[in-house]
Amino acid sequence: MRIPSQVKVARATSEWLYQELSTLTPEQWETSGACGVWSVAEVVAHLVWVADLYSDGIRRALAGDTSPPAGAGAPPDRATLHAQIAEIAAARHRALAAAFSTPIKKRPWRCSTFSRG
Repeated sequence: MRIPSQVKVARATSEWLYQELSTLTPEQWETSGACGVWSVAEVVAHLVWVADLYSDGIRRALAGDTSPPAGAGAPPDRATLHAQIAEIAAARHRALAAAFSTPIKKRPWRCSTFSRG
């Protein structure tokens, strides 16, 4: 598959996902996903975060920037790393609520993976 075709597929998939997510009720956003730990909103927040990281890396590489992204330094320990990931994910969660104009309950990020020290 050529790069322009891949871009078209990515755009079509993103549009489809946006259309599907924009129809969810507040209760559906809060439903546990397949793993039973994260809600639908939390899974989507994670997907958006990773997509942003990936697209930023591609943009930087195409511009010839091979330096680490800002703030990419390794945290001093796993607990700090988990806290940073939880903070980023919670911010994405709130951004999704605003983007879709769907009330998502504000609550502490919950995922057993992030609570390990």
